[in-house]
Amino acid sequence: MLFRSGSATSGPFGVGAIWGYRIASDGSLTAVTGSPFGDTNLAFSPLEDWFGRSLWTLECSLSSACLQGYAVSTFPINDTDGTLGSPTTTDTGISESSVAVEDHSGQYLYVGGQQCIGSSCEYPFPPPPGFVGSARLNSSGVPVHVLREIPTHDNFAPKAVAVSP
Repeated sequence: MLFRSGSATSGPFGVGAIWGYRIASDGSLTAVTGSPFGDTNLAFSPLEDWFGRSLWTLECSLSSACLQGYAVSTFPINDTDGTLGSPTTTDTGISESSVAVEDHSGQYLYVGGQQCIGSSCEYPFPPPPGFVGSARLNSSGVPVHVLREIPTHDNFAPKAVAVSP
């Protein structure tokens, strides 16, 4: 399967959506029935877990303004037809999440981002510090225990995060 995120409608921000595609043996793509899957609260950076059980997206947290809190949404993947089920949303504790990666055991999800200082993330000087955080995953791939985030000791959010086997 291949998943991508984007805006499904026009306007300044549109409505977030995720498109799903089946990958044929020759590499060609075919849209999954029901795709795009809509109303994802401005989802970005889709990541499918190693076991094909779920798709994670980073998105604006439902508990705060978009620039003040981000969350990981976990969509169950139907292994028969590739459709996405209703998401479970977990706050990351990081103001602006930018990247996510799963460890190779399928037990942890790591998220990188930055912490806003004060009441706004809008281009302060100096820039907010970068952070990485981790969460333990349950058997369905949902983050159930968010472990504390730690600073990266640099400005801005990490652009990439990698986990060694």
